[in-house]
This record gives sequence, structure tokens and C-alpha cells, in this order.
Amino acid sequence: MVILTIADLIAYRLQTEALVSLVAETPVELDRTRTTWRACVFEAVHEGKQFLALVKGDPVADRPALCACTPARAWPTSSAAHPKTARRNLGEAIDAIEAAGEGVIVYIPPVADLKTELAMVARREGSKSSPHAATPPTAAATRPHGGALREYGLGAQVLRSLGLCKIRLLTNNPRKIAGIQGHGLTLIESVPLVAMNG
Repeated sequence: MVILTIADLIAYRLQTEALVSLVAETPVELDRTRTTWRACVFEAVHEGKQFLALVKGDPVADRPALCACTPARAWPTSSAAHPKTARRNLGEAIDAIEAAGEGVIVYIPPVADLKTELAMVARREGSKSSPHAATPPTAAATRPHGGALREYGLGAQVLRSLGLCKIRLLTNNPRKIAGIQGHGLTLIESVPLVAMNG
């Protein structure tokens, strides 16, 4: 008997079904580079969750392209995990793609809805004044897959919808590598952002 987990079922759907569609696209000038990129908004079918992709140049299927997946935090408070590091890494990813002449940055939306995100912020702020207070787990945190598998799988579908097949992933996080592999994408290499800090 073959036993499948929820994560297995999600991974299967992500690899066999088209679960995102392009709903808007416009050229934008990035403040950091003063150059034109494409801003593409994709929507997850049946749930309305939206992903933003910033596209530089014209990536094609047979040429490995630099890519980065970054969480789009709904509540950028001081209690967010390493916000300065996240901003620095995003800036380095933009610089690397700009220098290469092509690539994609995908913003991964929060796993929870905004109401749940707000409740999480309120709990974190409360725990500052009461360090020993217990923080109840959120629904997303108690799922077997933690919610992240689906979000990064949908991010991978965004990359495929943009015509990418071979990617060079800009990340310092091995979990992102695991989340983005498959889905019709071939990971050529992982490019650590820490190498750019020196």
C-alpha cells in the first residue's frame, strides 16, 4: 500500500496542473537601478492569492536565468525576521540580475490571510511586554507542510509561466532550493547572496 502525505498531494498538483495565471503586466522603473523592468501580477486559480514577478530583459527557456524568491511580508514590523538582511539580500539580487541583463524576482505572498497576519503581529507585540507568555500556533504553522511548500510551488509555476526552464537561484536558504525544484524547472546552480556582501 502506498501512503501519500498532504505534502505529496500538493506537490503532485503543483507539477501537473496550471494553478496560476497572468492577470496584469506593466513596465516599471526601479528606483535602485533606474532601469526598466516588467512588473507581472499572477493570480492563483480558485483562491485569488496574487504573486508579483519583476522581470528584467527577456529570459528564455534554453538559457539559465538568475532568479530570486522573496517573501512579501504583509507587516514589516521590527519583529519580522532579520528585516535588514532581507532588504540587503533583495538589493543584491536586483543588482545581480541587472548586471546579468536578465532574470526574475518573485514575491511570495504570506501563507496566512491579512487577518491572521495581524493577529500574529499583535501576539508578537504582546510577547515583548510579557516574555513568558505563550504564543498559540497559527493554522498555517500547524499544517503538516507549514504552508510554505504550496507558496513556493506556486512561485515556481510563475517562473514556468514566464517561459523559464533553467534557473540559477539567488539564495542563502537551502529550504528555498527544495521548495522551488521540480515543477518543470531545472536548477542549474544555487548562487549564494552572501558572496556578494564582501
